[in-house]
Amino acid sequence: MSWTVVGTVTVAYWVLLFVRARVRGRREFNRAFHQASRGRAPGESFEVEVSTTIRPLGAATVVLAVPIALVVIHLLAAHGAH
Repeated sequence: MSWTVVGTVTVAYWVLLFVRARVRGRREFNRAFHQASRGRAPGESFEVEVSTTIRPLGAATVVLAVPIALVVIHLLAAHGAH
């Protein structure tokens, strides 16, 4: 496994995480929008509130676990080849 493969897989993983977060965020917004719009007359204004919870340690683990594992595997494979 070369550094190019490690970098490519890492970027692809981060893109996948970004897309997944966007889809989840859009789903939560749509759910909140529909809940807020229920029982309202057409054209009547209303507010939409979407709560977010961020767990820094959990987020860092999800974002960094795969790239760190790939680097460790690459280094172990390179060390074993010598």
